[in-house]
Formats: sequence, C-alpha cells, structure tokens
Amino acid sequence: MISLTAGLPSLDTELASVGIEGEVLLVAGAVMLVTFEAEPASRRPADQFADQSLFTAAAGRVGDARGFPADWLSIAARAVVGTAGGPGMAWEGSHLRVYAPQAPYALAMKCARFGRAPAAEERTIQADVRYLMRLMGLTTSSDALRAVGDYLTERQLPEDLGSRLEGLLYQPITDAA
Repeated sequence: MISLTAGLPSLDTELASVGIEGEVLLVAGAVMLVTFEAEPASRRPADQFADQSLFTAAAGRVGDARGFPADWLSIAARAVVGTAGGPGMAWEGSHLRVYAPQAPYALAMKCARFGRAPAAEERTIQADVRYLMRLMGLTTSSDALRAVGDYLTERQLPEDLGSRLEGLLYQPITDAA
C-alpha cells in the first residue's frame, strides 16, 4: 500500500513554487484548508489569504503525479494527526502545515476570510463556519465573535461578519460541512 503521507513533502514544494502557504486543519474529524500568501502585499488580513483553488490544484497535481486518490490529502492529514496523538502540529514543512488546532482558531481563520473569497471558496467557508459553530455550541453571532477574539481583533475581521454569521444561523443546512 502506498503511504499517502509521503506526498506531503512534495505538496510543500509545490506550494512554495506557486507562492502560497497552506494549512490543513483537522477539527473533530473534519478536514479544512486555509491558504495564505507566502509573501503578502501588506499586513491587512484581506491580503494575507490566497485563493484556496491554488492549494487544491497543487494537491491535485501532486496526487496525480503519484497516482493517489482525489481525497489523498484528507486521508494523509487524518493519518499524520492520528499518529501525532491529538491536538497540535502533526507535520510541518516550509509552506505546508498539517495539524489539529483548537476549534476557535479554525473558526477565526474561516471568519477572517468570510466574504473575501471567490464564490466557490465562499460556499466552503460558509459550510466550515456553520460546522464549527455547531461543534462549539455557538448560537449567536456575538458568541462566535467572542470565540475568535483570542486570535483576531475586530479590525482584522470583515466589517459585515456579524450579519453574515447571523445569516448562516438562520439558513437551512443543505450542504455537508
């Protein structure tokens, strides 16, 4: 059997070649991606993030070159996090990190990107935020904003985040998180 975790160093190199850094977060069994500019134009949060499609395309190229299944990165993340034995860093390269963070960190990263992403990525962010809020038992946008406060200031979050979160709370769940 081919070890899918053997693809992580190749993905790290591939991410470096396209000028991005990626985080693979495993939160309560769900795998989430966060993509950053390797050399952001400014310190503004909006400039820190990169289009997630660059990350998924890089993972696809690595998987194709190695003959891995389409979901190889999720499987590899679960394997290395499981081997690491719990929360914390499980695998780290220069441009790729795979770990199990606390749920509020994952929520903060998703909230910082909320409303600032291309439409296809925005749907994934909404599903991830909804999942994380349910997981954390957050029932109001104020609860969510307090939860991310240890990681980001109000200035670092989208101005309309509160109303976006409220919209998610009252939206029927039709997609998988």
